[in-house]
Amino acid sequence: MSRTSLVTVAAVLFACLAIAGTAEAAKTTLYVHGYSPLSVVPVGNTYDDWSSWGTINKAGGVNRKAVNWGGQDFISQTNGYVRNALDCFCTGDNWCYISTHSTGDSQVGYALSQYGNTLRNVKNTSTPGPNGVCQDVPNSSGRTTQTGWNIYWVTSAGGAGGGSELAGPGQIIFNNFITHQTVLEDLVPSHMRSLYDHNQTQSHWFYRFAGSNGVFSFGALPGEDDSVVAYHSAGGLSQSGHFCNNNPRWWDPTSWNCYELKGGTEAAGNGVAKWSYQYLWFRDNAGEYYHPPVTASQDSLLSVLRSMMNAYAW
Repeated sequence: MSRTSLVTVAAVLFACLAIAGTAEAAKTTLYVHGYSPLSVVPVGNTYDDWSSWGTINKAGGVNRKAVNWGGQDFISQTNGYVRNALDCFCTGDNWCYISTHSTGDSQVGYALSQYGNTLRNVKNTSTPGPNGVCQDVPNSSGRTTQTGWNIYWVTSAGGAGGGSELAGPGQIIFNNFITHQTVLEDLVPSHMRSLYDHNQTQSHWFYRFAGSNGVFSFGALPGEDDSVVAYHSAGGLSQSGHFCNNNPRWWDPTSWNCYELKGGTEAAGNGVAKWSYQYLWFRDNAGEYYHPPVTASQDSLLSVLRSMMNAYAW
């Protein structure tokens, strides 16, 4: 990313932080996890349950809360858990930073597109019930409803808003037969890209992180990938396809016939635009970072995400 691009992004972020400092309000960093292949993540009032994030709860922003949606069922069926958290922590005088991984990107994108311009009841953040729903503020307190949520910005590491080619028919049939993991059907790129209007973020920016340590994808993903999600999805591009760093390598077929995924809001090398309000913050030029959130090791893409959240989500 060029120095000019970094300065531009920093200016946007610091402008947001300046706004945040002007009001007496609670600030919360919400973490929305991705697909869970092994077991269902507990839902409801589990905002302090970080089982799906490895050790990420040790760092990454002010007043961290985990948004647990189960990790396996359709987005349309589980998105209510995400909206409950947004209502709890991002209404009234309270504001949120949102950090997502993998399918968490799709969950937040779906919530903003489908419900981000709807009327929401202002909630009391100190009273989440067993189901994860917070109580409405008393009528005597003044404003009791608002349109959408108070969100500074969203970050997305290995974002699956464009789907993943690994969610192919064979895996869907096998996993549904064994564990009924229906979100894989959503994750087929053609399904995910038509599930909601990705341009409708209600003017909330998504800052994206794209890894390229695709050693475990065995060529099943187009272009560069982080072993689970390809650049076309992680980079927020409006079309799928083969997209790479600007460093073709003769020994690496994934880098052949690729178009460059460019930083910031720039279109890709073949002119494919990013969706609205998408900014590529980090592109893994050296092929160092992979997708899974299993540890806090430096080769996980989430280590880069944590650094940004520590620096700016406060």
